[in-house]
Amino acid sequence: MVEVQELFKRIVERCQGNLSRSERAKLYLHRNEITNESVLSAFRVGVADDGLLSALGDDEKTLLRSAGLISPRGSTSLSSSGLLIPTFDPREPESPVGFIKQFEAQNKHAFVSVPRGVACGFDIGGQNRVVIVDTPLLGLRLAQFGVNGVVIAETPEVVPPLGSWFRGRALLIASHKQAGSSALKAALEGIADVQTVLIPSAISRLSAHTLEALGVNSKPAAELTQSQIVELVQYAQARLAAGDGLDLLRQNGCDCREFIETYGVGYLPENFHDALPQEFKSVLSGKISGGCLIVPAMDNSGIACDVACVGGKESLFQQPAGLIAPKAATSFEHVLVTDSFSVAAMHFAQGKRNVLLMRGVSDARANAERLALSVKSAEVISECIAEQISTALEAAGSIQARISPLRTNPPSCPAKAALCCSASASMRRPNERPLRPPTCLTLLK
Repeated sequence: MVEVQELFKRIVERCQGNLSRSERAKLYLHRNEITNESVLSAFRVGVADDGLLSALGDDEKTLLRSAGLISPRGSTSLSSSGLLIPTFDPREPESPVGFIKQFEAQNKHAFVSVPRGVACGFDIGGQNRVVIVDTPLLGLRLAQFGVNGVVIAETPEVVPPLGSWFRGRALLIASHKQAGSSALKAALEGIADVQTVLIPSAISRLSAHTLEALGVNSKPAAELTQSQIVELVQYAQARLAAGDGLDLLRQNGCDCREFIETYGVGYLPENFHDALPQEFKSVLSGKISGGCLIVPAMDNSGIACDVACVGGKESLFQQPAGLIAPKAATSFEHVLVTDSFSVAAMHFAQGKRNVLLMRGVSDARANAERLALSVKSAEVISECIAEQISTALEAAGSIQARISPLRTNPPSCPAKAALCCSASASMRRPNERPLRPPTCLTLLK
């Protein structure tokens, strides 16, 4: 399953990139009143391309056959027409387990892989209230309308295997048709109690009762401020300086103080939310979890504007903001670029100070022009997406990028400690002591 998920991740990345260049897909979405790019990014909506299969090796095609994406006769729905939407186990919303195809003809939709998982956003794990829909376009429209916790269950059979995740959450089924609503409700029987609402074709005509049921608040939600991000980073750095999270540093092969200071590494305890004021808790809800190392990303002024979790979320936002350790970009014409925290730590320990840690393709794409101001060449080291990162960097026009193999790391330096991988529960510390209030902050010296 791990190998299939890694292949699925690469397909998702490629298809998301295709969507930004597909005028046909954009026109189709516009006709269906879906225009919010943040929503499309959160659900990782993409478009396949006719060269996708030819770019894969025989072993990878075998994996796709086992996942149902290639039929025994060799046909596939991984073509350039229609939208491709990945599905996830909501307990691991970073690792795709299947694909839904939204066809342009008559707005039909179906699993094109073995039916497994639900389509959802990155933040689904932090949602205590979940709205389950049975069609992709409805799910995207509701998310665009401001409904939180939307999951797309393409077929009722994917619901029972996720019963333990649904149980204990407030559930609402939203559908255009009574038949679809009834089928989902039957799939949840014995798992959880649910409410149901029927949605009109024009979402703008939702009644006050339905809006209330969907949890749509006319009052604008509070947004996370940069000063709060700075405070969060300072708190995490203070906890690490106090000795918390040292086991995670060792597990990631990071015992170099200069590396910790250069990258601004910090640690958020499992229960750090308990120390936050209520208004801070509300804006951070679903954005970040405890029990992990964090690395801040800086704006052009050198002030923290985003946070990446090692082994967790790559950003507090839909798209990564800022640049991690920009000193490496401004001090060297040649840089080593990697999306793995432990690989960055390993090279830093070997005396290399031109190591740049990136949060995947979207981070490289967003920072390419900023890097091009001083960087002339880049050596890219990544387990899965080296080619895509190289392409994104070279798009700036003045950076020459080449790919280097990912060498085996020392035993203390796990090879798969990429920023975008799911955190392991075994890496978290039990029985964390109560936190000091975040107003008592000291920077890591």
